[in-house]
Amino acid sequence: VAVSSIVYVLVVKPTYEATATMYPVQKGESGPLKELAQTFGLANKIEGFNIPEVIKSRTIAKSIVEKKYKTLAFKDSVNLIQYWNLYELYPQKEFALELAIRTLGQVMNVRDDKETYLISIVVRMPERQLSADIANYIAVSVTDYLQDEQKKTTIQSRIYLEKRLADAEKDLIDLENEMIKFKEQNIQQNSPQLRADIIRLERKFNLMQNFVIMLSKQRELILLDEVRE
Repeated sequence: VAVSSIVYVLVVKPTYEATATMYPVQKGESGPLKELAQTFGLANKIEGFNIPEVIKSRTIAKSIVEKKYKTLAFKDSVNLIQYWNLYELYPQKEFALELAIRTLGQVMNVRDDKETYLISIVVRMPERQLSADIANYIAVSVTDYLQDEQKKTTIQSRIYLEKRLADAEKDLIDLENEMIKFKEQNIQQNSPQLRADIIRLERKFNLMQNFVIMLSKQRELILLDEVRE
């Protein structure tokens, strides 16, 4: 995803509205992970995340409300639980955190443009810079989260692929030994059935050999993808 600049306007109360935009730049793009998904049925593990749902997730919300921001209302940096004075209402941290997450949901809105895939994060706060800082931090946090999840997916896919490759290489050796042994046992014979059996074994061997080559290429692509990440 890519993050654009922050835009803010003054609305009633007074409340300042800040907007951060995100672009799912990988949408529709091909790559080793997509090819691997199509080949081995891993699409449900590799397809893109629902970014609006990630933005609204508890994981992101908890990170947002616990981060400390510079504000006009406080001399020192405070988190949103302190900014909203929620500790005074709920001395227990877990209750204050839950209320802060709910309050965040009331001051934050996510807009998802289905045509352009543009995702807008709108935050309304009493302070202009604070609303911009929160909107920007949400976009950065979501980007970091998605990148971390993509790295995990890449590693999981590589491990899966390496296991398949090891199994395929073993099968290739077994087929090669089977073919050699069959030819040695029937070296003195020559019949239509024998030639058909040899062709069948050679076909199985060639198919497995091509399969091993394909897996090796996929592994190299994923290793390169892993290094780039």
